[in-house]
Amino acid sequence: PGGRRRRPATAQPAATAPTRPAHPVLARDEAQRAAADRHVDLERRLRLPIVGAELTVAQGDPTLVVNGVQHTDVIGGAAFELPILNARGGAIAHAQAQGTLAEATRAADAAHLRADLIESFRRTEAAAARAQALGRRVVPAIEEARGMTEEGYRAGRADLIRVLEAQRAVVDARIAELEAIGAWARAFADLERAGGRAFEDRGATHAPR
Repeated sequence: PGGRRRRPATAQPAATAPTRPAHPVLARDEAQRAAADRHVDLERRLRLPIVGAELTVAQGDPTLVVNGVQHTDVIGGAAFELPILNARGGAIAHAQAQGTLAEATRAADAAHLRADLIESFRRTEAAAARAQALGRRVVPAIEEARGMTEEGYRAGRADLIRVLEAQRAVVDARIAELEAIGAWARAFADLERAGGRAFEDRGATHAPR
């Protein structure tokens, strides 16, 4: 047979660390929570008095002519808008409710992602263990049995049917090994997706021919 394949190694235990805030889902939730907090601050500021300045300039007014000289009248003032009848209590409560909902959504998403991460890690470990068992023990043992059967055929101790069956068993074992490696690759992809990032050790666990 051709060169042996490197087997997928089990995922590192560090992969089960809590999902980082950098995960796109959690980053979105955090942005929504921050927006809700800013909304609350804005509604609270709108309860404060609003101060407005007024300036009036009067020119050409015949009543401002004194001793034949036209005068200009400048009137300045300040206006205060007091939200006495509108303390924005309802708007503030609504903004606070949005913040509470955003925080609850973030907590739920974090718990869901953590569960996905743990489940994907366990599937990755199981798939890696199956692929390793097939590649390191099952396939070599069946290949050795095939070799012994072929030697027996050459020595006249086994018939052709036994040789064909032994060769078929090797093919089936190799197919099973490749399927196990494929299952591991899919589980590892799910693990990266749940973690929100590509794990640096994937190059070491890749299983090329």
